[in-house]
Amino acid sequence: EGIKDAVKNKQNGFLIEPFNKEGFVKIINELLKDGEKGREFGIKARNFTLENYDWEKIAKKYLNEFEIM
Repeated sequence: EGIKDAVKNKQNGFLIEPFNKEGFVKIINELLKDGEKGREFGIKARNFTLENYDWEKIAKKYLNEFEIM
């Protein structure tokens, strides 16, 4: 299912309703059918994740939250 707060639809993954196996299969097939589209999305997802969920950035967010308390 993934971590819903970390997955941003069409940025670093795809949000599909739970138990919607048809939706899951559709997305996978689209990415596999068009290899270039799949590669481009992979690069986009990796870059998004590195920009937003880098360990240093996440640690700073946590420290900031603790300082606010």
